[in-house]
Formats: sequence, structure tokens, C-alpha cells
Amino acid sequence: MDIDQPPRPVVSPDSVNTKPPSPVARFPVNYLSNQTFAQKLLQNDMFPNLVDTSAVDAELLDETIPEKLEENFIPITAADKTRLYSPWQSSLIVKLLGRKLGYSVLKRKLQDMWKFSEELIMIDLGCDFYLIKFTQMQNMLHVLHDDPWFIFNNILSVQKWEPKFVASQARITHTAI
Repeated sequence: MDIDQPPRPVVSPDSVNTKPPSPVARFPVNYLSNQTFAQKLLQNDMFPNLVDTSAVDAELLDETIPEKLEENFIPITAADKTRLYSPWQSSLIVKLLGRKLGYSVLKRKLQDMWKFSEELIMIDLGCDFYLIKFTQMQNMLHVLHDDPWFIFNNILSVQKWEPKFVASQARITHTAI
């Protein structure tokens, strides 16, 4: 035995591990979970009063905490949702079926057909879908419920605005007539 070396500890045969330690074993269990940093903070005992979870509306849980990790997730509270959605409640999404028209031509045809005193606010959503924003609710209801609308013998699909509308993924399954 060499004097410069410390004595080796006595190891019983039962405590000998033949497998090398896993690289995952070096990290805490929480490190590898699918939780976001914010979720980990909210569960941490160091910050018990960071968020009042009793006021969270069950309907909004999918808006404040993502179910799957997404890069561009922005949490939205119920108050924020109400504030963001309220200007669009009197809006419609329209699409001319069977024919493509340019923005200015379609806008002019809609103004001539509907003959409203208010200015027509129209936003191109892509994929030939347009958002029509009305300042007067009665005008929106007239367009939605009165006649079927035709432009150059093609039907104009009309539907109420919906918050998570994505034009590239939209499929017209029904229209107001």
C-alpha cells in the first residue's frame, strides 16, 4: 500500500452497481419535464402568492397555460380577451365562391349592393376571405340574415366573425342564406 494514497472504502458486493450512471440522472426530475419556465415558477414554494389562481376562469385555462409547448404563446386573460374581441363583434367574414375579385372591385360591388350610409371597412384576410367591419349592428344583421347575396352570379358566403379564424385553414361548410 502506498502511503500517499488514501485508503479505499470497503464496498460490499451487494452495493456494487455494474451500470455506469445515466447522464439524465445528473439532472433534477423537474428539469426534463414539459413545463414552461413560468409554470415551474408558479409551482415553486418560494413564490406562493405570485398569481391568484382562484380568479382564473376555467374556460380560459387554454388561453393562459398552453397544453403543448409552443414558441409563440402569449397568455391572454379574460379581461384582455374581452377588450380585444369587442371591436370585432359586429364584423362578418365573407368570401365570393366560384370567382376571384380584387379588393377594390369587391369593395365597390358590396357598397353598391348594400347601400349603407356608413363607410365599408374591409380587411383582406388572405385566401379570398375578407373581414367586413360594421359600425352599426343593424347593418351587420341585415347582411347576415336578409337576402342571399350574389356578385356576378356567384354567391357571397357570409359568416359571423370568430376569434381564431385562420383563412388558410378555413373550410366553408355552411353560409347564412
